[in-house]
Amino acid sequence: MFSGIALEIKDINRHVERILIYSILSGMAIILVVLLSYEVYKNNHVVVRDISEFSIGDDSSITYEIENPFQLSDDGYYYVSGWFVQKDNMYEYYNYGADLHSEGPYNDMHFCLIENDSCYIIPTKLTRRDDVESVLEGKEKGYCGFFSRVKGDFDNDEIQYGMLTVNPEGAETLYVFKKQ
Repeated sequence: MFSGIALEIKDINRHVERILIYSILSGMAIILVVLLSYEVYKNNHVVVRDISEFSIGDDSSITYEIENPFQLSDDGYYYVSGWFVQKDNMYEYYNYGADLHSEGPYNDMHFCLIENDSCYIIPTKLTRRDDVESVLEGKEKGYCGFFSRVKGDFDNDEIQYGMLTVNPEGAETLYVFKKQ
């Protein structure tokens, strides 16, 4: 009689353990989905900041080319691409996989639209541009190409565009481009 009750209690304990494990796994999956959704949102929306928050970079320290300046497409967006390089701006780093100390560019940059005192930081995809090396006397600059998609609401002659760069220490510099 008691052995039957002991078996039932064991079955109940196994069932409770399964429910607990599934609940924990489901909770972890929900947390993972929320975190991934936040990362996608954070990297794919326009951020508006005051221009006074950045140091303004010197034009003589950069080289850039906007290859297709603001032409409105059929879908209501401007597609902007080009390349941007900070001259003689290399950072030391350590490659753990190769056990190698070296130096190279730090490509953390975002295309910006500047209107009055506001800076609209646009989601920017960086692309590898091997063709740019010939312009830079063979110096490899990694992912110096960029591509941005800008909503058509920014069609204004007073708007300037530029590039916001962040160095490894976190200092932000805004370079304002001359109109082409």
